[in-house]
Amino acid sequence: MRKVVRLTESDLIKLVKRVIQEDAAFTFGDKVRDTLGGVMGLPKTTEDEARLAEDILSAVESGNYEVLESHRGFIVPKGFKIEVSLNDGEYLVYTRKEKINFEGGSMTYTTVTTPGGEKVNIMAKGFTNKLINLIKKDDKLAKNNDRFRYPKK
Repeated sequence: MRKVVRLTESDLIKLVKRVIQEDAAFTFGDKVRDTLGGVMGLPKTTEDEARLAEDILSAVESGNYEVLESHRGFIVPKGFKIEVSLNDGEYLVYTRKEKINFEGGSMTYTTVTTPGGEKVNIMAKGFTNKLINLIKKDDKLAKNNDRFRYPKK
């Protein structure tokens, strides 16, 4: 049996925001880009990459990681190098936001080095932004913030 549900404009806005800011590692935008990229012949995110991204995001949310480096420079891409502890070992995770031109274009991605030395690139911009925002909000970075400052001239 069908039901008619009436939504106000504010209800609809809340619903759309909740879908966009979902708890999964990949955002709605990442999924759309992945689908469109697949249609255009670009490589799609594999199930293993998606599972790895979910595991990394869960570990960072639970605080099971250590910040190794923080980059906020103009020449060096902005982002973090962190070590994430998962069940099968320690993973090195590099989050990067790189300027690719002077008009404001940028490229956002994450590179993961597995315990076996294999490198996996996760090109999902939403996933990388979630990681960066989680790390920025965490107390671990605030406590060690003096360690990551560039020397004053």
